[in-house]
Amino acid sequence: QRRSHREVGRQRLERRQRELLSLHMKTARSRGPFFGCRPRSVRVTVAGMGVAWLSLVVAEQINATSGIGHMINDARDFMQTDVIVVGLLVYALLGLIADGGVRALERRSLRWRSTLVRGAQS
Repeated sequence: QRRSHREVGRQRLERRQRELLSLHMKTARSRGPFFGCRPRSVRVTVAGMGVAWLSLVVAEQINATSGIGHMINDARDFMQTDVIVVGLLVYALLGLIADGGVRALERRSLRWRSTLVRGAQS
């Protein structure tokens, strides 16, 4: 029984599709059920961290009885510009540390993305 070229090609294509589907399913199981939503959730976490820091700074500046915000408000009342600058630098340093931590988490959880790796290196 002789098979036509079309039939042989169709059978090869179907076999290859089954192999690819099997490989895709193995990969999906190994990476977890929420693998596809990981990039967006990490980006939302980065944005949420920025909003959280902004809210913290504003709340401390409005009604603080202790802490950096209180120190800056006292320095403003007594015109101590150097203390104000130090307080702002502390806010900036803490923000950079938090941002670096979230970005390290992003690099670690999304290391499979070549665009992220290339973007981090340049």
